[in-house]
Amino acid sequence: DTWNTDQNPDASAPGWITLEFPGGGEQQFTTGAPGFNLFQENGQVTVRVFCRIARNRNTAESYAATIRNAFRARKFACGSATIRITDTAPMGGGVIEGSSWAESVAIGYEVFHIG
Repeated sequence: DTWNTDQNPDASAPGWITLEFPGGGEQQFTTGAPGFNLFQENGQVTVRVFCRIARNRNTAESYAATIRNAFRARKFACGSATIRITDTAPMGGGVIEGSSWAESVAIGYEVFHIG
């Protein structure tokens, strides 16, 4: 679940972040060990940073750049698997969406599952 998703969210917040999972794919990576083969999953997470248009949009740009730099070439544990960040796309320059300024950062990942 997410915070602040009521029909009338708190408008006093200076900004917010959303995550989008546009999809990916999984393919069998090894063969010969039923139930213990590796499956390689590749995908993308898009982090979107929003601020109200009346606020300083440089703040959203700064947060997006910080997120991009923090994830570049990282590895981290997730349960028994390790997620590897394979790429971080350049920021797109931002856009106006309704009454908000939005910056997006696309983060590619790879993880191996056993199954």
